[in-house]
Amino acid sequence: MVLYYDLFLNVRAQSHSTETESGVTWQEASDAAKSFIQTYGSKFALFTEETTDGILPYNNALLRTTYLDKNKEIIFFRNDLAVGWSAIQNDTPVGEGGKGGLCPSQNLVDMYDMIDGSSPFSSYDATGAPVYNSNGQPTVNAASGYSDATMWAGRDKRLEATVLYQGTKWGNGTINVIKGQRDNPVGNANATPTGYYVRKYIPEAILSSVHTGTSRRLWTFIRYAEIMLNYAEALNEVQGPSTEVYNMLDQIRHRSGITGSVANRSDLTSSKEAMRNFIHKERTIELAFEEHRAWDVRRWNVAVEALSRPIYGIDVATNGTISRKTAQKRIFEKKMYLYPIPEGEVWKTNIENNPDWK
Repeated sequence: MVLYYDLFLNVRAQSHSTETESGVTWQEASDAAKSFIQTYGSKFALFTEETTDGILPYNNALLRTTYLDKNKEIIFFRNDLAVGWSAIQNDTPVGEGGKGGLCPSQNLVDMYDMIDGSSPFSSYDATGAPVYNSNGQPTVNAASGYSDATMWAGRDKRLEATVLYQGTKWGNGTINVIKGQRDNPVGNANATPTGYYVRKYIPEAILSSVHTGTSRRLWTFIRYAEIMLNYAEALNEVQGPSTEVYNMLDQIRHRSGITGSVANRSDLTSSKEAMRNFIHKERTIELAFEEHRAWDVRRWNVAVEALSRPIYGIDVATNGTISRKTAQKRIFEKKMYLYPIPEGEVWKTNIENNPDWK
């Protein structure tokens, strides 16, 4: 298992060529992932219990323990003792008495498909995000039935399991981000700048009985869904869209309640590039807030495009109208792939600094 993960982490998709800069090929990464699945598939699996709504199995894959709760999805993790309100207060919505420290972006929300498996937007780029115009608007795929006016309706259940949005029942109330209301009070510096709060990784049981509840919370480093995504990504780079690639992605998507199959999406099966962008999107939403994205966009060589894009958010008017906005502008230049060597070291050794750093 260690050899497998070392192989995949050494793959660098900078050119999407057969052989990468590290000398590890996509074929080797694909073979390693397949070997893991074949060798350990009886010991590990996606958590699929309580599949009534697609939300519980996804959340419980991260919250339930291996031994007490028979969670076979987690492979390498740290198991905390039971924690209480103080452990989640920083990331909980301000209306619940929290500090709102983790607020998802509209960029992330836009990556979730419709529940029938169709795409709400017409095209996606290599960062996994929809293609935005100069006003920060993606082009809607009319056939999907998506509308900004009801943007959270009929979506992949992983959205609801990951993001708290307007009208969601949560804890001791309902999320309300209308300006001046419960979760967006005027003058509160901790109120969400994007119109969203995070739900993933927050055990709701802690909020019960006026925040006196407790819960175990895992810190997961590797889980089986990532192995499947690794295999799909590497295999697509080797041979393009195929039944095995579709199967890996469908198992993950169907766990969250999606009914459609990837094989039926002609916009994805037409080319390796289209499937690559889709896999980048799927990896982002499945592993959201699990500390993969920052490294993924670097190894995909799309960090400039992904991390210099504005952070988008939404405002909700008193009549319920939803409008998009730019919540924050960001800067990421090519030289930022590498840190600069500290000036003191340059002066002492006369070493040449990393490219474009002076």
